[in-house]
Amino acid sequence: MNTTPASQPPGRRWDPCIAHRGAEVPHFIADYFTQSDRIPLLVAGAGFDPRARVVAEALCNANPNTSALLIKELRPGAPSDQSDRARANTTALANLLGQHTLLRINVFGPDGAVVGGRNAVSALSTPPLDGVTDVVVDISALSVGTSFPIIRYLFELTVSDHGPPNLHLFVTHDPSLDDGIRSVSSDSPDFIHGFRGNSTLSSAADSARLWLPQLSSGRRAALGKV
Repeated sequence: MNTTPASQPPGRRWDPCIAHRGAEVPHFIADYFTQSDRIPLLVAGAGFDPRARVVAEALCNANPNTSALLIKELRPGAPSDQSDRARANTTALANLLGQHTLLRINVFGPDGAVVGGRNAVSALSTPPLDGVTDVVVDISALSVGTSFPIIRYLFELTVSDHGPPNLHLFVTHDPSLDDGIRSVSSDSPDFIHGFRGNSTLSSAADSARLWLPQLSSGRRAALGKV
């Protein structure tokens, strides 16, 4: 378990924050989400990734009242085998979660621009969160362009007291599986929705910019566009 050191300056976005890894995670789920006053809402991907069901199954075993917003990221020209696996995962998740809503999110706009994050946040702003004590975002089967804006949106709701008091982030880690997944990049580099900050102001004109493909493997095509 990791906590933010007391010596760090106050006001950091992740303070307070508790982290669990490996075998600690099932113990945390069993201890925390089985409490009678917990009303969890799961936000997770319903795509081809086999990790899509892991967190959902653990939560439902701990708390049968878990509801969910399942995000199906739609990309043009997806291979048929991926579409088949996505349908199987969606069906399994629907059967597992009694109360759920399937949100179909277009990742690309008509002009090829990446709009998945913006679309996801727009879809999430509609369902009421009244009564929910804990939002669990499982990013295991979600793309970075979709999951980061979702987390930013829910975090801002939480810190402003307009959303559930507790926000949890889960990821099922599998490096070998990640190495076999090839992402699709946009035609030009752009900011992830919600993370533009002050970068477009004149005062930031001389600031260095780092495009995300530089931080991950298997991105030769994306780096070629840079």
